[in-house]
Amino acid sequence: MKAEGRTHEKIPLECIETTDGTKLFILGTLKGLKSEAEKVRDVLETLKPKAVGIYIPKEEVEGLAEVVAGNIKEMSLSDLEECYAYNLSNFGEVQVPPPCIVETYRWTQNNDVPLLALDMSDLEYSNAFTECISTLELMRHSMRIKKIKKKDFKSSDAQTFVMEWDGEVNKIKGYRKLEGRRNKKMADNIMRMSRKFQRSLAIVEYERFPFILEELNSKN
Repeated sequence: MKAEGRTHEKIPLECIETTDGTKLFILGTLKGLKSEAEKVRDVLETLKPKAVGIYIPKEEVEGLAEVVAGNIKEMSLSDLEECYAYNLSNFGEVQVPPPCIVETYRWTQNNDVPLLALDMSDLEYSNAFTECISTLELMRHSMRIKKIKKKDFKSSDAQTFVMEWDGEVNKIKGYRKLEGRRNKKMADNIMRMSRKFQRSLAIVEYERFPFILEELNSKN
């Protein structure tokens, strides 16, 4: 398989092509920024994939119809998520649910394209969390959250900020191990999608993009 890099207004986009002509595109997107919706829509319209995988679990994919229809008026955020949104708002308007997810859902519905969940299911995540993170690490993480909420991020752009944020949130070994499992799970689901569809697109979080791409390249 051959990987080719592209740039779409700072959105990382890679194409992995097999000898039989199958094309798998991997797109990194900034979770929460309103401006990402247009960028993601442009990529979808340009590539016109036959299937799209998105970085959320199946439970969230199944609930998107209710969210987009407006039947769910409010979505609660954790203290950490609110802190993330506050800092991200330095680089543009922030919306919940993430506009990149909403736009992807609408495009797949309008174009009759399957939308597949890439992340662990809620049960899988719960089991992985228990296996990866000790009670001590959970306590240390709670203390880290307090520090992160007080941290003055000096990031010059949104891309830099989300990478710095990810590094702060996952500084503890158990949490890095958990994210590693998520990366592997998503890479496995992306490969499964690419074997079924001749032309597919995987949309992942910007901060997960390099790690998932590394997982995919290791499978070639």
